[in-house]
Amino acid sequence: MRQKIWSFSSGDKIAVQCSMHGKNVIFNSMDGFSYCADKKTGKDIWRFATGDWILVPPVVHEDIVLIASFDNFVYCLKAEDGKEIWRFKGKAEFCNDDPFPVKDGIAYVPCFDNNIYAIDISSGKEIWRFSCGKYGMTGSPEIHNGRIYQGTRDGALFCIDLSGRELWRFNTDAVIVRVYPYRGAIYFGNENGDFFLP
Repeated sequence: MRQKIWSFSSGDKIAVQCSMHGKNVIFNSMDGFSYCADKKTGKDIWRFATGDWILVPPVVHEDIVLIASFDNFVYCLKAEDGKEIWRFKGKAEFCNDDPFPVKDGIAYVPCFDNNIYAIDISSGKEIWRFSCGKYGMTGSPEIHNGRIYQGTRDGALFCIDLSGRELWRFNTDAVIVRVYPYRGAIYFGNENGDFFLP
């Protein structure tokens, strides 16, 4: 039987996966805090308070951490000490189970205001936004071969280019959370139990 090495108590549920940065592990809690702990000892390295639940995994990119919160903000922190670099405000909460992607210095962040935001991670400035769906998004976009694929809660799969221009969409009748691009094809299922290759 495995033995416990260490544990760390936050103030509420931890509902999404963690991320690693060097010797540390970074994780988010529904108590509104992002935590950084030594991955060998569990020692508290830093913690950062947002204004509400955090239901998106932390995204570590080089020496920064991106935190998307239920308080409508995306925060950029220094991974070393948790100090805030910038914050970006959406028009609704950020809530999705998967880490959002960062590519070529741009974070592609889905929001419950029905937008994907393309955010410059060096400045926190919005580059573009793309509106898709009617009921928000609970899954992160996938980037494959220069295209972005985003499923929505109203059952649509959107394909857009890296400049935020729609290329096509495919409609189903139930929530799409994740898509799987593979060798030029896009595989996905919906919450009605249907599986598609459009």
